[in-house]
Amino acid sequence: MAYQTDESGEQQIYVESIPAGKGRRQISTDGGIWPRWRRDGKELFYRQGNKMMAVPIRLTATAVEAGKPQVLFESNDDIRFQVTRDGQRFLLSFPVEGTAAFTPLTVDTNWQAGLAK
Repeated sequence: MAYQTDESGEQQIYVESIPAGKGRRQISTDGGIWPRWRRDGKELFYRQGNKMMAVPIRLTATAVEAGKPQVLFESNDDIRFQVTRDGQRFLLSFPVEGTAAFTPLTVDTNWQAGLAK
């Protein structure tokens, strides 16, 4: 699982095994947000300010091996993105002028409690 956390005082990208306990590794070296995997799990993409970053990843049964983060391109700051399965193309989300930048997303982790029994 790839995720971002600010536990170090700055937003950084980490990869951690599921179930937890088999390994955790910091991937970003200079801050990062919005991690996205390439479909085959061999590369991780994330934003670092206005830069799109890519890191080659090798997952084994006992370890996460990460290469050096590389800048792919630069774009407007604070945009969200999605990457194609092969990691060759990106869909970038720009806010429409005069509207809120992004609509909040609510995730209900206890959705089964709302089902009729």
